[in-house]
Amino acid sequence: MRKILISILLLFFAQANALEFLSKHPDKPEGSTNYSALIWYADKHQNTQLTGSPGKNDTVFLFGHGDYTVILDKDITIGTLVNNSRTFAENKKLNLKRLSTHITASAEGVNILTLKNCNLKVAQEYAPTLLGGLQTISVGRAALKFIDSTAKFGGLYSLSIITTTISNTSPGGSTLTLEGKSTVEFGGILIDSFVKSNPTKVNSEFEFIERDGNIPQLIFNSDVNDIARTSIKMTINKTAKKGKYTLVDFTSKAPYTGEFADIFINGKKVSLDEVRLVGKLNAKIVKGASPTSKDKSTENDILLILEEAK
Repeated sequence: MRKILISILLLFFAQANALEFLSKHPDKPEGSTNYSALIWYADKHQNTQLTGSPGKNDTVFLFGHGDYTVILDKDITIGTLVNNSRTFAENKKLNLKRLSTHITASAEGVNILTLKNCNLKVAQEYAPTLLGGLQTISVGRAALKFIDSTAKFGGLYSLSIITTTISNTSPGGSTLTLEGKSTVEFGGILIDSFVKSNPTKVNSEFEFIERDGNIPQLIFNSDVNDIARTSIKMTINKTAKKGKYTLVDFTSKAPYTGEFADIFINGKKVSLDEVRLVGKLNAKIVKGASPTSKDKSTENDILLILEEAK
């Protein structure tokens, strides 16, 4: 009992001493800077500059503008990363308690974290959010992109729409992109119901890109799976090989809720089971049982089938 109390006290003091590190707002919409060279502030008005670097219990806010890019030039272990920037990492290890990003209040704006040949571990959820407290706005995108990378989230992929007074005629929203050898796991998925009822204003997208014969895979490891109206965009190159591939694996036997709305293969809109000729291959996206899942019998997964065209 004494050891448990000591552990609880240590956790309390660690959280109590956690700080917020806010990066300096860039003064131009182009160029780049390294994470290790960032100037940190304790407040959004940048009145109080911080010394030292963010630690394992701290929250980090990265701010960008236009094409300005923050380069993660070192492995990082922090509490929460709030990515409000164009951020890029290659050959790095990222250990986080939580990952968040804000959907931009501008139709042209994109906050994107791109990981190439990286390993990402997040103890809790990934939370793209459209913040409240705003008047009628146009909406850009929050994006998370994996290139030949692995990631495991202990919590949900949770898209939240707090402001609903949106003026868009073409949707903003959230995009999850997997390319090449990427494998990404979440504890489940929960897409705001606003996406289902307002598809012209906000949407959810899964984008899969085949490269060098490799098809990426997305896995959801719980029975909390509400996809609302999520689109699938599949890009297949000439390097693709025939076979049956799992794009989305719902490991639970429970059916997901919501529906996959628009489906595209190389930019052409198709329906489930509809064949699209790609080079010398017939390609189609189907609903079925994943041959690589823990559960190989429940037909609630999304598969890509590539067969030789006759």
